[in-house]
Amino acid sequence: APRATEYLYDWQDRQISTKSGVETTLPSGFSDSNIGSPAMTGSGTFDGSSFQVSGGGAGLIANSTAVTSDQFNFLSESLSGDTTLISRVASLTSVNNNDGSQAGLMIRANSSIGSMFAAVEVTPHGGVEFLWRTSDNSSAMSSITLSVAAPVWLELQRSGNSFTASYSTDDSTWHQIGSTGTISMGSSEMAGLTVSADDNSGLGMARFDNVSVGGTAIVASESDHLHRPLTVQTLDNAGEVLITAQYDGDGIPFVDANGDGIPDALTSSALRAYSAMD
Repeated sequence: APRATEYLYDWQDRQISTKSGVETTLPSGFSDSNIGSPAMTGSGTFDGSSFQVSGGGAGLIANSTAVTSDQFNFLSESLSGDTTLISRVASLTSVNNNDGSQAGLMIRANSSIGSMFAAVEVTPHGGVEFLWRTSDNSSAMSSITLSVAAPVWLELQRSGNSFTASYSTDDSTWHQIGSTGTISMGSSEMAGLTVSADDNSGLGMARFDNVSVGGTAIVASESDHLHRPLTVQTLDNAGEVLITAQYDGDGIPFVDANGDGIPDALTSSALRAYSAMD
């Protein structure tokens, strides 16, 4: 399989370094937790504009008196009170073509397996679903809109104890899923991205972009000190170069006439691509 070599320029020390792979970090305030101890644990990364999240476990199951807990990977931050989460689920890859894999947005009271929550999820072939649990360790409820799949925009909104979920295929026309859910949730909450597999043999994989929380877009900033790629070469297994791509600190191509991995003109966005190496 093709592999990537990342060439980074340290703007502080004016030195070029080479690292294998692309190094990423989560935005400030975000953490990754596997709720319900799934058999295979998921993880999450952030490349400056999109999140790549994997998750195992049974997921969020509604309308079953026998199931009062959850099992999934949760990439979240701590918030308080009213908020609106928006993201496009750009892709969702299931395990063994399992229709039960889920990817979406959640507002949750805490990390316990039976916590009250509200979520909006998309599945590979089963449409989009609004799920909510009104009290801890009780059965969840749901409303489903069929014939919708990734890529799709999702929105989850909290206003007091009222929670609503919507979807859009174009980020212009939005459709509410079911009716408003009422949950007597405290002001402290966890909010973020969820992925589950509904299969213990593997991990579901989803890519989220255009993520915003409370109207603020989640994008990389200089303070995140991301190791942003400047020149990325994709090699085959024999080490031959297949593709060479060059970017500045905002993901915009730059000119490198002599091929040394350093932009010919130092733009402000390129300067923000410095490597904060230890």
